[in-house]
Amino acid sequence: MLLNAPKETLLYLTNSEINYYNIKKNPNLDGFAVVSSYHKILDSFIEHFITSNFRKFCVKK
Repeated sequence: MLLNAPKETLLYLTNSEINYYNIKKNPNLDGFAVVSSYHKILDSFIEHFITSNFRKFCVKK
């Protein structure tokens, strides 16, 4: 699955895992950084696989 993933995916995934590790070490932190990183992964997948094809389709017409 990561072979077809957008190029930013691995960076966002690494950031989210680092943030999760920091949350486990310090429970006073909130989980927004982890959720935000996973949200960026989801956004990049949607842009790469769905929206970019739709934009190409709209430009042709």
